[in-house]
Amino acid sequence: MNETTMITAALNTQQSLLQGQIGMAVLKGAQKADQAFAEMLMESVRAGQTIVNQAGPGSIDLYV
Repeated sequence: MNETTMITAALNTQQSLLQGQIGMAVLKGAQKADQAFAEMLMESVRAGQTIVNQAGPGSIDLYV
């Protein structure tokens, strides 16, 4: 194995690790956003607000 091949292999390994770390950070951010939305929804329900799901036909309105 020559020096260029070894350097290329090392760089490819480093790139793979960084891509994995970026992917994990993106997933963690999405999970935090979902959690924050769920908490806001629950607070609205606790406050007695009407929650309207306008996703389309057959949507469900929640009254508390």
